[in-house]
Amino acid sequence: MVNFPKGSIFVKSIDVSNVSKDVNLFLGILDKMVDEVGESNVVQVITDNTSAYVKTGKMLEAIRKQLYWTPCAAHCIDLMLEDIRKQIPRVKSCLKKEIMENDEDELVFLDDDLTWDAVGGASGANEEDIGVGGIDDDEEDGDMLGFDDVDIEDI
Repeated sequence: MVNFPKGSIFVKSIDVSNVSKDVNLFLGILDKMVDEVGESNVVQVITDNTSAYVKTGKMLEAIRKQLYWTPCAAHCIDLMLEDIRKQIPRVKSCLKKEIMENDEDELVFLDDDLTWDAVGGASGANEEDIGVGGIDDDEEDGDMLGFDDVDIEDI
C-alpha cells in the first residue's frame, strides 16, 4: 500500500507466511520495494511489530537514511488490549471497589455479573463517544470493541 497526497493505492502483495522470521528476506523485499516506488518518494515504512519486523525495520533505516520505520499502530493497540485483557481480574476488582463506593451504581455489582455494558454504564463512560476504532454516535453501545454483553469471567 502506498499513501500519497491524492490517496492510497495498492502496489503489491507478497505471501511471506512460510518464512515469518526471515529478517534478510524481509529486508530484501522492503529494500526492493523502496527501489520500485523510488527512494526519493519513500518517507516511512510501516510493518507489523514482531521481533523479525522490528529488526528488519531498523536494518532498513540503517541502509536508507532518509526513511523511518514504524510499527503498525493497529497491531500495537491489539497488543495493548491483550495486555489489558490479561489484567482483567485486577481491573475488575478496581472497578468493583470504585463503583461500590458510588451508591447510585451499587446494584450493578450485587449479583457479581460484571459485563462490559455494566462497566461502561457504571463507570460513566459513554461508549458512543469513546472507543478503539473512532468516534461514531451511531454505534450501538458496547459494540465498538466487540465486547457487548460479554461476561468478564468468560474472558
